[in-house]
Formats: sequence, structure tokens, C-alpha cells
Amino acid sequence: RASDLASNDIEHGILRCNRKSPLALSKPFHSKDPRRFATVSRRDPRIHFALVCGAKSCPPIKLYREDTVDENLTLATEAFFESELTIDVRKRQTYLNRILKWYNQDFGETEDKILRLDHEIFTSQTREGNRVYDGHRL
Repeated sequence: RASDLASNDIEHGILRCNRKSPLALSKPFHSKDPRRFATVSRRDPRIHFALVCGAKSCPPIKLYREDTVDENLTLATEAFFESELTIDVRKRQTYLNRILKWYNQDFGETEDKILRLDHEIFTSQTREGNRVYDGHRL
């Protein structure tokens, strides 16, 4: 039942395919937990740019509809990287938001793998000094 799910269960148990949160000691659902039926079959890292956790770097609250969720997740991801990823081309350094570090297993284990994600997630954009990775090494 939906009433048996806490927000943590939805984020880490269902949307992240039953993965531990960064500070948790165990997965949200044990192997015989009946709530496991709701776990998605494929993890989509874009959820991190749509979920609101209350921290300063969390995205604003939005309403997502089933028929436009894919487009909305892409827009939320682009907005996140426009404001939260900075690349200093001269120093050849990237500055990643903590969300990307806390959930690196969802994006890639290293900064290089995070920056090499599919073009679907990282679009080539420039805005006010922040340059989002465009698929080429800096």
C-alpha cells in the first residue's frame, strides 16, 4: 500500500532500485519485503534533479505528470547543470555539486565517468560563466 511508504522508501527503494542512501547501513527493502514489487526495473539518475530534499542545492518543487515526465526530467536535469556544474576551462577543473558526489553510484564512480554520461543527460549549454560538459575532454 502507498500508505506504507515513507519518502525515503520512494526515493531509495523504488526510484533508485532499492539502493542504500549515502548514510544508510542497509537497503530500504529487505529481500522478503512486499513493497519491493514497486521497485523500478531501470534506475534513471535524472530523478535526483527532480526530488526535493529541502537542501539549498535541491531543485524547486514541481508537479510531474505521467505523460510528460521524461521531458520534465530532462528539463530539470538541464536546469540543475546550468546552475550547479561549473567548469573552469583555464584550470581544466570541474566543480561538481554534492548530489553528484553523494550518489556517484547512480551517475558513475568517478568524476570522469560522471562527465561522460549520455548526451541525453548532459547537454551542451553555456550560461553566465558556467559551461556544461559537451562530450569532449577539456
